[in-house]
Amino acid sequence: MSEVSSEDVGSNLKDIFGSNISKETYFPRWCQLGAFLTRKVEVLRAIEKLDNLMFERLCKKKGLNTNAVPNRKMVTEAYSAYHQRKTYRLCQLAKSDVSHLLSDILTEKEMAFHFKTKVGRSQEDVAISSAVAATRTTLPDTREKVPTYHGFVRPTDFRLQLEKKTQWIDPGAQPIHGEYTHRLQWFAVISELWSTGATASNVFASIGRYPGTFASTTSPGADLYLWDALCDRTNGEDVSFDDLQFLTSDGPKSGGNDFRAPENLNLFLTNKDGFQSFRWPLLKIFLVATREKREVQFGASEQYMVNAKKIDPDFEDPMFYFQATYLSKKLYNQTFEEAQKDNAKLDVILKLLKSDQIWKF
Repeated sequence: MSEVSSEDVGSNLKDIFGSNISKETYFPRWCQLGAFLTRKVEVLRAIEKLDNLMFERLCKKKGLNTNAVPNRKMVTEAYSAYHQRKTYRLCQLAKSDVSHLLSDILTEKEMAFHFKTKVGRSQEDVAISSAVAATRTTLPDTREKVPTYHGFVRPTDFRLQLEKKTQWIDPGAQPIHGEYTHRLQWFAVISELWSTGATASNVFASIGRYPGTFASTTSPGADLYLWDALCDRTNGEDVSFDDLQFLTSDGPKSGGNDFRAPENLNLFLTNKDGFQSFRWPLLKIFLVATREKREVQFGASEQYMVNAKKIDPDFEDPMFYFQATYLSKKLYNQTFEEAQKDNAKLDVILKLLKSDQIWKF
């Protein structure tokens, strides 16, 4: 059984960070949060609500009646066809219908619960922002949206974003983790746990403010934080650390039901069509398509490193090509091979790779 009680979460937090953590103002809320993410029924009920919002948004764009039963099947098939680049004559979806569908719904929901969309430090740096503006050839996306983590975000920068109450998308996360998974966790929180007011966003910020750390015994030199204990636990197989204090209640197995591990939630949503009466067909289509796209890109980046090491044996960055390609596309609509021919563009890309890795494109 994967469900744990608030009391069990509290005991675990005290084991990790010491008994004084129980004196923190938000300690009871942290315990509620951790326990909630192990309650599969409640989390998946929220996921179905999110899928329904995606369906309603697509119906509105196409002028379809959301209450007409055949429309659910038609829209789902049309959405699947779009992501497979196929023609579906009953309901052809255009890029304008589909682009940012999930992101916009999540952002609107988050902002209603007092979450923010603030940028990271590097975008507030005048020199870096000016360099980007001087070379950029794509139009900035002016939608209200959260920042992108285009690479590894250092713990200090990450915790600052939590304090700002700012969510994110994370294309640089491993495909098994999923770039939207933490936002899905928190959509569930604001749909089923703290469904009114600013409680969820205040708890979110408090996690970033808490200074306690835990020195990983299985990944020497790496510190683990309160966020890891509550929302980024390990299932023992799919992440680099496997400290027992941070192990999910399922134990060491992939695809479990303790959704404090994002890998568990992502695997569950992408590998299953539903649970009990709950279904999420549109969300699954999107998550699978995104994962498959990232797997190809990650593979290309790994191969780039292999080739680069033949020239420079000290080259050890399997994410370099992924990030450089991502930035080249976002800023210049070019491949990295094309962008790097322009020294000014290459300089911008290298600056961003050395920045806090947080940017609004």
